[in-house]
Amino acid sequence: MLAARSLLEPAGSALPAELRPVHYNIVELRNKRYAHNDAHDSITGSLEIGFEGGKFDVGVNFNMGFHVGGALEWEPLVVFLDELMFRRLHVQLEKLKEKTGREWIFPSGPPPKWVSPDPDSSTPAKG
Repeated sequence: MLAARSLLEPAGSALPAELRPVHYNIVELRNKRYAHNDAHDSITGSLEIGFEGGKFDVGVNFNMGFHVGGALEWEPLVVFLDELMFRRLHVQLEKLKEKTGREWIFPSGPPPKWVSPDPDSSTPAKG
């Protein structure tokens, strides 16, 4: 069984000391405001595993009925966690490949063209 905990537990020794206060602040916010609202109809999540062309295709979706902008000091943490989760996910996908003999893929790459690089801009990115 794939251990999701290993993918989602970056706060240990992997998280640089200067990012820990921001991380703990976000975790506290999550625990106090959102952790136990998963049964609410404004929050949906799903894990989909497809199989096509001899490959497993993993998709994860989580939707909330509202959007909250992050504080500017969160950016270094978000960048670090994005890179950390990417590496950990691909380690797990390689382990699954070894166990099943099949390739496991997960979407990755640059954001779609309509995503703005400036979060304060209402116009989409060009390109």
